[in-house]
Amino acid sequence: MIIYRLEMPDGGGPFYTFDGVHRLSGIPMPPSDYLSGCGSKEDLEEYFRKVNNIPDGCKIVEREIPDEYVKISMHELLFPKKFVK
Repeated sequence: MIIYRLEMPDGGGPFYTFDGVHRLSGIPMPPSDYLSGCGSKEDLEEYFRKVNNIPDGCKIVEREIPDEYVKISMHELLFPKKFVK
């Protein structure tokens, strides 16, 4: 399955580092072995359409994840971090 996500060069998303630390406040999230993304570029763009503070250097990345590792959440797809680093 192809999963689309916005990523910074460190493999994290626009708001949290790969290790789950909030980029602006420095506050860590509880540890997680999963990252999130969307099933299409259109869904990703729709999800972030109202967000105006996407950091510079953030780009859309396509990741091919084996179907058996993908979990479906309410508005996103979750997959293990091991597929990024």
